[in-house]
Amino acid sequence: MANDEIIEADVSRVLRLGQVCWLEFKADELWHVEGKDVDERSIRLVVAVYDDEVVVKIITAMTLRQ
Repeated sequence: MANDEIIEADVSRVLRLGQVCWLEFKADELWHVEGKDVDERSIRLVVAVYDDEVVVKIITAMTLRQ
């Protein structure tokens, strides 16, 4: 996240307002979520979702090239 200068506020905004664009079912259930950060850059998050607890683990966060 540091390479793309993605901060916690960016992640929070994408998780709240973004759109799930792809699901993966591996060892964990992974959601690919795309949205805009606080500076209106396009961001994609890869998020592991666990059913047994309310836990979200950010696997990857990256800016998307225009």
